[in-house]
Amino acid sequence: MSGTIAQDHLMCSFLTIIFDYSAEYKDYIGTAKYKETAEEIVIQIKKMIKICSKAPDDFNAIDLDKVLDHLKIIDFNDSYFFELACSKKWKIVTDDQGFLQVNDSDLDVLTYLD
Repeated sequence: MSGTIAQDHLMCSFLTIIFDYSAEYKDYIGTAKYKETAEEIVIQIKKMIKICSKAPDDFNAIDLDKVLDHLKIIDFNDSYFFELACSKKWKIVTDDQGFLQVNDSDLDVLTYLD
């Protein structure tokens, strides 16, 4: 990092994308929508990496009870990343509707859903 105020105070999280390998998902891989989305992800990550810093996930500090409580409405991975983002005061950029199901926090979820 160059040490500018903007860079020093900017923290980005690249979320590990873990998919449900159901038949529906396998049918999605290779579609025009999948390819379009993957290409856009690559473009945006390459832009973001220039202004972001890597950060540990601090699993030991995450409130596991909150993660488990959210399992009523979203899957474990979404719940974990939701709580990680909350604890770090990060924003989540996603097209995963699961993040929009949790409404008991001030987490900013930025999305574009068709």
